[in-house]
Amino acid sequence: MQTAHRINELRKAIEAEKLDALLVSSVPNVSYLSGFTGDDSLALISPGRQHIVTDFRYAEQVEQQCPGWQLVVRKDDLWSAVSSEIEGNGVGRLGFESVHLSHRNHGRLAAAVEGVELVPLTGTVEKLREIKDAEEVEKIQAAVRCQEAAFNEVKAWLEPGVTEKEVAREIDDRMRRHGAERFAFETVVAAGERASLPHAQATERVVAKEDTLLIDWGARRFFYNSDLTRVLCLGSVNSKFERIYETVRHAQERALAVIRPGVRFSEVDEAARGYIRERGYGERFGHALGHGVGLEVHESPLVREKNEERLVPGMVFTVEPGIYIPGWGGVRIEDMVLVTARGVQVLSTCDKDLDKLTL
Repeated sequence: MQTAHRINELRKAIEAEKLDALLVSSVPNVSYLSGFTGDDSLALISPGRQHIVTDFRYAEQVEQQCPGWQLVVRKDDLWSAVSSEIEGNGVGRLGFESVHLSHRNHGRLAAAVEGVELVPLTGTVEKLREIKDAEEVEKIQAAVRCQEAAFNEVKAWLEPGVTEKEVAREIDDRMRRHGAERFAFETVVAAGERASLPHAQATERVVAKEDTLLIDWGARRFFYNSDLTRVLCLGSVNSKFERIYETVRHAQERALAVIRPGVRFSEVDEAARGYIRERGYGERFGHALGHGVGLEVHESPLVREKNEERLVPGMVFTVEPGIYIPGWGGVRIEDMVLVTARGVQVLSTCDKDLDKLTL
């Protein structure tokens, strides 16, 4: 894990903000910077030192996972431990993660470090996390392999008469069998008309013959996540479904075709959204085209209309256009992609041909 490089990049940001130190409270951010996989911890980074503040339960784990980091085992609370580490070390300006520190804990921190200026920062570590290194990409691909293996088995297992919840449980169980530590998020299974709910929770709704079944599922492997969506068809499909499905598929293909370094995220979004709009379904596609995936299922960057930032090699995100019609159902096709120096690599391999998704 390239934690030394990450810390060096973070120190450049600390210097740019004219901070004496940065306190990191987000669990994924602490893990990203240090390699520590526990929780209930803080990372304190200054130009010359780096500390992990935690409690006795994780002391040995920190020593094993975080070479080069100084362990601080709290005696009272985390905030008092931070105070003891910065006291007498010339810390006049301390940055903190404003998105992740609750109002209550901000008050505790302010009381513990009285006299120190607290400087709110947003997205400082998350910006570094946008660019995945080779090891991170390998872990994401391992998660994708777990979920795809599970999905292919469930395709063979699935038949009319099972419930949405049974399908979700089957997918979750099979992902674990294939090496996943856990599912990345609550598996979405929506039959028939319920697929108009983009994040439908699985219910006791019975999957019937001729139903369509939207499945959004993901695995967590080596602490990294994956996220895909497919629609299965039990029996023949009608012309309306086929028309909408192919609209979504072509929209995704158009987005994939423009992904390369230097392109704006808004351009990628418009490539798919514009096509769906041209086909008359613009009002039925209301969410962003995609989101970053890594230590968290939803992280930066966001692939959306108003994001004018440009794609950079190493970014990993989803491309997931959809059309949702209340009372009828919905279609979403979601894949994960890696921006490369030359263009794009699709990390997922599940079938998208409608005939191969018809059981």
